[in-house]
Amino acid sequence: MAVNAVENESTERVVPPYIPLLTFTNFVDKLNKSVLPPRIDSSLTQNLSGGMSGALQSTLRFLGLTDKAGNVSLSFKKLVESYGTDQWKPCFGEIINSAYAYIIDEIDISSATSGQLQAKFRDNGKVEGQMAEKVVRFYLAALDEAGIAKSPYFKTRKARPNSARKSSRRAPSNRLPPADEEPPPPADDPGTERFQIPIPRKKSVTISVPRDLTSEDWDMLKDILSTYIKRLIASNETNKDKAPVG
Repeated sequence: MAVNAVENESTERVVPPYIPLLTFTNFVDKLNKSVLPPRIDSSLTQNLSGGMSGALQSTLRFLGLTDKAGNVSLSFKKLVESYGTDQWKPCFGEIINSAYAYIIDEIDISSATSGQLQAKFRDNGKVEGQMAEKVVRFYLAALDEAGIAKSPYFKTRKARPNSARKSSRRAPSNRLPPADEEPPPPADDPGTERFQIPIPRKKSVTISVPRDLTSEDWDMLKDILSTYIKRLIASNETNKDKAPVG
C-alpha cells in the first residue's frame, strides 16, 4: 500500500500533484518498457523542463512511490509491472486512495459536491487559486484512470488553450510566452512579498512571491526562472546577430 505523503520520513508536507496526468503515465510507461531503477533522479526526466521534472518527482513522493531521496518503494515496483495489464486500474486506484486519504477525509466522492471537494483540497491540501484547479484536475483524472466512480458534480475549469503559442507561430515575437499562472496580485496583497533587486546600469528587477512559499516551491521556481532567463538571453543574442550593420 502506498505511504501517505503526510507520513513520509520527514514532517514536510508534499504538495499534491498538479502536473498533467499524461506526464505521469508516460513516465510509468517508459519505465515499464525499460527497467525501474532503485532510485529516481533528474537524469531520468531530461526530456522535461526543469520545473516539470521537479513537479514529477514531487508527484512520485506524494503518491508514496519514492521517498525524499528518490528511492523507489515496493508500491512503485508493482505499479510499473501492472502498467498495460488488467491489474493497472486496481493497483493505481489503491495508490490514489491511500495518498489522498488525508485530503478527502470523510466525504463520499461518489456523491459529494464540487464545493465540498475544493474545500477539502483548500483546508487539508493547503492549495488555493489556480494551483488548486490543477491539483483537483490531476486528482479527478487519476480517478478516471483508475476506474473509480466519482460524483457527477465534480468539475474543474478546462486547462487554458495555448492561444499564445499559436499566435506566436503566426507572428514571431521576442517576447516570452506568458506563464500559465494567475495575474500578479495587487501591491497591497497581505499574502504577497514584493522586493526589488538592483542591477548595475540597468533597471531593477521586481519580484513578487507568496509569503507561504515552501522550499519545494522555491526549488521549482528557480528552475522555471532559470529556463526563462536563458531563453531571453538567447533571444537577445540572436536579435543582435540579425541586426543590420551600419
